[in-house]
Amino acid sequence: NPLRKFPPDLIYKNKMWCCFPHWFLIDCCKTYDEVDKEHPVKPYPHLPHLIEFCRQWETYPLLCTVKSRRLLVTWMCTALEVWECITRQYTATYVVGREQTSSEKFLGRHVFILENLNPEFIARPRVKVKRGSSGYPERITFLDNGSRIEAVSSEPNKIRSEGATRIRCEEIAFWQWPEDSWKAILPAIQGGGRIVVVSTPLAGSWFEQLVKDQLAQPVTGSS
Repeated sequence: NPLRKFPPDLIYKNKMWCCFPHWFLIDCCKTYDEVDKEHPVKPYPHLPHLIEFCRQWETYPLLCTVKSRRLLVTWMCTALEVWECITRQYTATYVVGREQTSSEKFLGRHVFILENLNPEFIARPRVKVKRGSSGYPERITFLDNGSRIEAVSSEPNKIRSEGATRIRCEEIAFWQWPEDSWKAILPAIQGGGRIVVVSTPLAGSWFEQLVKDQLAQPVTGSS
């Protein structure tokens, strides 16, 4: 048994991290802060609103979050997606930004978290990173369990996916075709997948209608 060489307390902590994503984030993950030039790399913060967001992320198949800057919601989604891909087999996570380049920039955060995991975390994943034409990551493949995270643009014909475990829509309030893109995404939730929508608010946008449940067609697809 390869775990015999590790002390029991470390094995216990690893089991806890694999079972409880919030503690994985607190104990194992780091973020970086572009504003702080002296100490840009920081431990993941233990904040009440992030604890609640983590609970909702695990609970609801459709989660819409209105965010503002400096709340670390995007970082939270990134770390949770890393956790899910490490601890679950054959998960397919899609991160969708307005354009392909913006989606790939988000995947750069996944790579940062993976490269800066707490060294005590036994289940350190072996990954293969494919980079897009922008130079940012386009796909992260977890070699030990078949999971993957991919960057996809919000164009409706590119966003369709049959096997999505989780789709994160970033800044959907500013997408060019939000309604058409949403119709392409929605089958994921109807097939058992999960959708997380994260965006800063924009008055009068399609996103505002989604948050207030004022869409002409409900998200369940029923009339």
